[in-house]
Amino acid sequence: MAFLHEIKKCAILKTNPLKYQQKKVFFLFIYKIETIIEKNIRLARQFIGALKLMSIYFHIFYCI
Repeated sequence: MAFLHEIKKCAILKTNPLKYQQKKVFFLFIYKIETIIEKNIRLARQFIGALKLMSIYFHIFYCI
């Protein structure tokens, strides 16, 4: 969330609009990458959880 604070600070200062615009685009790009990574980690955890469940079911079925 630090970069959002940085964007707000730039918006308040408005010293160089072009530089602010470039910075904003850059920070939004980083934010999008972070969210994509977070989503993938969440999906990977769900996938691993599903695999663990599957392995438990297979053990139960093969043991009986």
